[in-house]
Amino acid sequence: MIRSRFPYKSLSLLALVAIAVALVLTRPAPPPAAGEPPPLRVRVATVAQEDVTPLERVSGRLQAARQSRLRFEVGGQVERRRVEPGMQVGAGQPLLELDAADLRAAVTEARAGFSQEQTQIERDRRLLVLARDNVALQRDEVRRLESLSARELGSASQLDAARGQLLQLEAELARLQAGVDTAEARLALRRTALERAERDLARSVLKAPFAGVVNAVALETGDYVTPGGEAVTLVDPTALDFYAELRGEVARALAPGQAVTVEVDGRMLEGRILALQAEPDETTFTHAVRVRLDGAHASPGELAMAAFPLRRREAARLIPVTAVLRDEGRSYVFRVTDGRLERLPVELGLRLDSRYIVRTGPAAGQVIVARDVAALSDGQPVEIVGD
Repeated sequence: MIRSRFPYKSLSLLALVAIAVALVLTRPAPPPAAGEPPPLRVRVATVAQEDVTPLERVSGRLQAARQSRLRFEVGGQVERRRVEPGMQVGAGQPLLELDAADLRAAVTEARAGFSQEQTQIERDRRLLVLARDNVALQRDEVRRLESLSARELGSASQLDAARGQLLQLEAELARLQAGVDTAEARLALRRTALERAERDLARSVLKAPFAGVVNAVALETGDYVTPGGEAVTLVDPTALDFYAELRGEVARALAPGQAVTVEVDGRMLEGRILALQAEPDETTFTHAVRVRLDGAHASPGELAMAAFPLRRREAARLIPVTAVLRDEGRSYVFRVTDGRLERLPVELGLRLDSRYIVRTGPAAGQVIVARDVAALSDGQPVEIVGD
């Protein structure tokens, strides 16, 4: 029985050997050893060195250089509305009118009081002359009676009566003199009251202080007006102002009267700096600037872009904006040296349209990758395909 099993074991062993040989022969080929990737094709630029005058571009809206929010100085009811928004008006043209019946009555009353005071002053002056004459006559009469009484030719009662009448005449003289002395002051009070009433009557008509365009009318016929309430907004579109707030570096490079280019709807207009804030705002640390433009080629409310020239930079190094890689708050560029990339930190200055001024970094004339830098790495082999 033992001999009968031997062939089966031999066959099993041979089968296992055959399977092992088959596995060795059919095993997959090992992967090729990893080699260096082919060079990446990049476009490059040369670090330029130029004398440049940077421009600070600031956007904003144009507004009328002269704008007035008109208000009534007296109260009353609107009787007539003469203008509508958008109307062109001339200087002194009536815009709104109030019911002025009470104001006209006040003028009539003040004028009558002034005339009455004038008449009373003239009367007092004439009476003063007469009173002086009467006092002089009465004094003579008193002296005559005193002389007669001294010689016992006149009665004491007549002398006392004459003295009493003299006192009355002197009191009247003093009253008239005081009236004449204060005549100018009383007349000035009456004149002031009349002038105030006349001014109030004139203020019942709201007039345009300058020629311009009515921008808004806040009142309708029949509305009651209180003094100080806004009534009409008037603008002068012949001159426009561009207002902006600038950084200190920009403000220090500017001066009043300096020319500034302002772009409005594709049109390049020339303006001049009208006002420039010397001390910065305490909250924003910016300087307010106002640029005056001719209103012939633009309108209030339009969007505008002003270009303010900064301090001239001589021999400034310039690189393309697309050459800068931002990584963890820092900026880098890739310099190409002997077909390989070298990542260099760079400190950027002002941006000039599509280029940056370099403060520290690659030197002028060195070759850097111009664009598509996000996927690049330090030491990577590259092939230059163009400048």
